[in-house]
Amino acid sequence: MSYNDSEDEESKYRAEIEFIKAEDWEKELHVLFHEIIDSSGNISKEVYEQDSEAAVAYAKIRAVYNRFTKDQLLDSSVDQLMSQRHVLNLLGTVKKLKCSDPNDGEGPERQWRCQQLCGA
Repeated sequence: MSYNDSEDEESKYRAEIEFIKAEDWEKELHVLFHEIIDSSGNISKEVYEQDSEAAVAYAKIRAVYNRFTKDQLLDSSVDQLMSQRHVLNLLGTVKKLKCSDPNDGEGPERQWRCQQLCGA
């Protein structure tokens, strides 16, 4: 976080969101899957234990791949997840936001701006 020295009223509030590089996300996905898959090849019961490493790993995966069910994630490989266009198009990019009022847009309008930013 840093001070915004812009004098442009339309840029009173700004954000730069830097997304992880594809090769770094791929490495992390391997680690995350190792955390959530148990020895029998199923989703570990630990994903439901708050603050466990498995729960944190599962939350990260679900945050990015929220369109996938638990079973779909289990049946997916890292390569399949890495090929998801809505994620692939963001990896390694920087998205910039600006507005004059931090309360601009409530509900659907704010959601629309987030979708435009992330291409969801």
